[in-house]
Amino acid sequence: MRIVILGGGIAGISIAIFLKRNNFNVIVNERASNIPLSGHPLSGHAFLIQDDVQKILHEYDDNLSEYLGKKIRKYNLFRPQGRELKKIQLNEWRCVRRNDLINYLYSLFPTNLIKVGQSFSKFIYENGKIVAALFSNGDVEYRSEERRV
Repeated sequence: MRIVILGGGIAGISIAIFLKRNNFNVIVNERASNIPLSGHPLSGHAFLIQDDVQKILHEYDDNLSEYLGKKIRKYNLFRPQGRELKKIQLNEWRCVRRNDLINYLYSLFPTNLIKVGQSFSKFIYENGKIVAALFSNGDVEYRSEERRV
């Protein structure tokens, strides 16, 4: 059986890496038409990564630090008028741009197992069970390798 992943965001590509490293047959179908995602509308979004998440990511690669952005030691939240609402001390968190992390994760997964420009349309059923995913361009990804044409 083959695992077809719909969506190559952080969750999709992370589970794909995990499954591939555990000898599963995986294919990732991503709606975006270009990887890496430079110039993507979400390229500026960033978030904080806790030290527990950093430990998990280091299981992928020990050289991860260069991809995880800057260390953040405190977080301040201000009202638009400038009044401080919250100040939190952080322990070794990092701020990383969403696309930097996605591009890094993509570098850990075989590019021939990623299909871009795949906008999901619907599932194909046989006997009440999902057997394939249909994409708006007419491509079909079957769960079973022997069903491919």
